[in-house]
Amino acid sequence: MSKRRGDSLREPVAKRSKRERIASPPSETITSVAGGAYSVRKVGSNACPALTTSAIKRFVTNLLDQTSELKKARTIATLQNLPDHLLQRVWLQLIEAWPERMAHHFIIAIFLRGSKVIFPGTLPGVTKDTIREIRRMSDTLSYLEITGHGIPDKVFATTISALPLLDHVDLR
Repeated sequence: MSKRRGDSLREPVAKRSKRERIASPPSETITSVAGGAYSVRKVGSNACPALTTSAIKRFVTNLLDQTSELKKARTIATLQNLPDHLLQRVWLQLIEAWPERMAHHFIIAIFLRGSKVIFPGTLPGVTKDTIREIRRMSDTLSYLEITGHGIPDKVFATTISALPLLDHVDLR
């Protein structure tokens, strides 16, 4: 029997019976599967936030500190031109940072559009009229969450009856 090149470096492999091969797979197979196929990447807390998240936070920080009427008008125009999915993110940041400064007219002029409305109890600008204005979103609204406001049930009943596409309603 002739030796091939490199055969002298190989260690002899012990023959295993058929029962041993079935009962316990070779350890290198388990290692390769565990190391590659089931790997999970976890993002740490020091990960860089998305650019849109940073921009929204900066926008919210500077939004209500504006004093010039021209700047306020430009800001409102900018908000009205935002796509619905970004407007919702701006809204959530605004109600977290400046809930006491969200007035009724500001809410209905800009933020009553899209498929989702969230009014937490920290918003003093939400009134009966704000709730009534939600009816104009009847063709798009699918998620409604209003919590912590002392508004009569009759106002909610008339508003919800005009919203046929609602999938989720949370009124507390």
